[in-house]
Amino acid sequence: TSSPETYRAIVPRIHIRPGSVDGAAVLGLHLEGPFISEYKYGAHNKTLIQPTIGTHLLDVYGNLDTVSIVTLAPELPGAE
Repeated sequence: TSSPETYRAIVPRIHIRPGSVDGAAVLGLHLEGPFISEYKYGAHNKTLIQPTIGTHLLDVYGNLDTVSIVTLAPELPGAE
């Protein structure tokens, strides 16, 4: 889990690309947080957890073009 500012700075810099002899393929990003459980947050920084998904995902991540998976807690308001 990172701050929205960090996500907005990093996510657009990652590009999907095929694999080659020089390296593995990048299939897309898997974003974990900040929409995770405040009770089961593991190694995530609890102060960065957002308790609702009412915030538009683009406001947090900035860009979803290269995102394949977003992990979020299904019990959070707005997860449906």
